[in-house]
Amino acid sequence: MFSFLKKRYHWVIAALMLLELAIYSGILNNVLSLHTIPVTEELGISRGSFSLSLSTRSLVGFFSTLFSGVFFLKFGYRKLAPVALTVSALGFVILSASQNLTMLVIGAAVLGLGEGFCSTAAASRMVSAWFHSRQGLILGLVTASTGLGGSLFSMVLSRVIEASGWRSSYLLSGLLFAAVAVLLLLFARNHPKDVGLQPLGEGENHGKQPKKETRDHWFGYEAQDIYRKPTFYLMILVVFLSCCCTYIAFSVVSPHLQDMGMTAQQAAAIQSIMLLALAASKFICGTLSDVIGAKAITLLCMTATVAGLLLYAGANSMPIAIAAAVVYSISLVLTTITVPLLSNALFGYHAQGHIIGIFMALVPAASVITNPVVNSIYDRIGSYVPIFRGGAVLSLAVIGLMLLLFTLAAKDRKKFEANLK
Repeated sequence: MFSFLKKRYHWVIAALMLLELAIYSGILNNVLSLHTIPVTEELGISRGSFSLSLSTRSLVGFFSTLFSGVFFLKFGYRKLAPVALTVSALGFVILSASQNLTMLVIGAAVLGLGEGFCSTAAASRMVSAWFHSRQGLILGLVTASTGLGGSLFSMVLSRVIEASGWRSSYLLSGLLFAAVAVLLLLFARNHPKDVGLQPLGEGENHGKQPKKETRDHWFGYEAQDIYRKPTFYLMILVVFLSCCCTYIAFSVVSPHLQDMGMTAQQAAAIQSIMLLALAASKFICGTLSDVIGAKAITLLCMTATVAGLLLYAGANSMPIAIAAAVVYSISLVLTTITVPLLSNALFGYHAQGHIIGIFMALVPAASVITNPVVNSIYDRIGSYVPIFRGGAVLSLAVIGLMLLLFTLAAKDRKKFEANLK
């Protein structure tokens, strides 16, 4: 049995990454939305304060992600990921014991320490090391697991909260993180050579001619040239604002729907549907990008943000709420696969190692700012509806900025390619 698994250890690694992200990201996708009402009511704090405290996780996670590359090179995934998950489990223990806002901030900060070593970016390192063929398929499966896990834990944690309270929900989350840490420590390996294998697809030659590159897949500029382009800084603005628009509703779906008259279980079911649809949206948008291009997919996702926010604003019944969840799931792709796809399309793949980290860091940065702002406004006006409608208007403005970015980038590329001839 061991010999059978050893020869196919690539798939063991893929299964571990899928399981780790399903639990890690699946739980974190629900930490704010499901716990907002029970925690704020018991501790007597505002929703804005609660949201701000948990935004500490995103802020600390931003820095842990920023510096994770150095630690991965020195220690490897097998050592770092179990430690990071254990630290994150400790963060949940602190959250479960919180009696005031200060303890919530501390618990969230500890939780964020592990983010750079357990997130999608970390798992993609393992996939790249173990798979040189079928990489797109494996990355798609691993990434989709965050939505599947989020859908599952939306239902599980909501029932735990209803039956035993939010403290038990946090404790269960910490226990699951610790269990995954043990699994990774036992079975994860940094490289195929650690078990006497090569990356899957290494050296394969099937006698086929390489496929012609699409217009999105091109060599591109040198990094130092990209930093001098106005389009680089315009894309930073576009990515940040588009993620801000997406995060307007993401973390407040459950409390908003309860404000609209639904029960906690109905709200959790809608959030589960949204996260389940997100898994499908990642596959569909990733596949379509190969056909219609990253720019078209990005515009599609931004249009879904407008429609999703407006639908959530009027979600006073289950059918409308379900429609909002499905449409809005498409917009959430903006915070995952569209950023690297769009960066590759506009600037080429040659300098991606230098610039992609900057763009991806904007995703948690948008979360850090948007979540507390949305809940602070709610504390003043008592409703998320005007916020969602205002977010839809802002999203339309971002679409205009996207069209400007695409036009300027196309002109830059045309000049660049003309000079090569």
